[in-house]
Amino acid sequence: MWEFGMVDMCGETCQLGGKIAIMKSIRWRPGWGYWIISGCLYVHHLWGVDAQWKDAQSWSYQLQNADIDQLAQDPSFDVVVIDYSGDGSAEEQYSADEIEKLKTAGKIPLAYFSIGEAEDYRWYWNPAWTTSPESARPAWLAQENPHWPGNYLVKFWEEEWKSIIHKYLSQIEAAGFSGIYLDKVDAWYDWIASGIRTDPVQPAVEMVRFVTLIKSWTETLREGGMILVIQNGETLINEDVINESMIGNWMDSIDGVGTEDLFYFGDQEMDNPFQPDEYRLGILEEYVKRGKRIFSIEYLTESSSKWHFYKLAKSYGFVPLVAGRPLAEPAHGVKIVEKLTWNQQKLHHSTIPGRAYRIIRSQSIQSESVQVTDWHSSDDIVYEPDFSEETGFFRLEIDLFPAQSAAP
Repeated sequence: MWEFGMVDMCGETCQLGGKIAIMKSIRWRPGWGYWIISGCLYVHHLWGVDAQWKDAQSWSYQLQNADIDQLAQDPSFDVVVIDYSGDGSAEEQYSADEIEKLKTAGKIPLAYFSIGEAEDYRWYWNPAWTTSPESARPAWLAQENPHWPGNYLVKFWEEEWKSIIHKYLSQIEAAGFSGIYLDKVDAWYDWIASGIRTDPVQPAVEMVRFVTLIKSWTETLREGGMILVIQNGETLINEDVINESMIGNWMDSIDGVGTEDLFYFGDQEMDNPFQPDEYRLGILEEYVKRGKRIFSIEYLTESSSKWHFYKLAKSYGFVPLVAGRPLAEPAHGVKIVEKLTWNQQKLHHSTIPGRAYRIIRSQSIQSESVQVTDWHSSDDIVYEPDFSEETGFFRLEIDLFPAQSAAP
């Protein structure tokens, strides 16, 4: 995909590859070409999905009634995870034109789908399965999830279930999604925790094989394959039954890990106490070392907790997001505005029309007098200048949300 960016030589607005940047100086980079036209600098850059993926700084996650036009116009995120359908049904499946609209807007669209549980509102579901005697159910269908009615644990190693997932994946690929976001990858642990014997099947081993198989399917369906992200299954690599060869296959198959409740954990739906999961954090270090992107989501409403989470997640190199369960509303990402020279007096809120702003974090080594007086700033986030070694540059992280939801 070819992307065009514009930089105003006076340090005003720049849109580059879907990211916001405000610059006064440009450094030459291999593979880039520059033209100065009418006082502006135009940048012509071959921006592939791989480069976008590696540079992604923010994400959004919405599983119900996602409005494609609204998502395409929202500049606060680079990666967006949505269901392949507006309501989960085949009738409301997003079209290829709609997914292309997201990609044209500079987004990387990933399709959510569960590989470890069956859902009773999906195209493959037969209502008779829950009313018939257990002996009449498919061999792969197991018990209902007590916490999520309508979701059923599956024997994901069964060939019939694999065939369903392959057909599901084919529909997602045909719609043009850049990748897939696999939920219930941790179903291998659900089988262990259930106490139900699966001998001779080892669920953790079978999940490695299943995810590896899914990755190979994406490469068959599309040249170069598709991005593959797993959610909440990262601890599998620490299981005794998983050897180094399996870990290698696993790591080769995935591009990222989505995590929930990593720093704020508890039984509440929202605003759980701060208690980082040191075990998972230790395991995630291995994924980071191997170049995998970590997308961390917390379900918070407290402003101080949000600020703390953003700062902490960034320190680990994770991509943070705060949202509300059950992910039925738009969740706006956190953007980074980089390469604003230290002596720039102010940023204009008109750089992104229709958006209000909250200052999350700033960095300046030259001056503490940088002002953002033209921006709408809420009172519930503290502005704390933070010095860094990046000589001459001021960096600002902002939380973007619809302007109508903020006081004028």
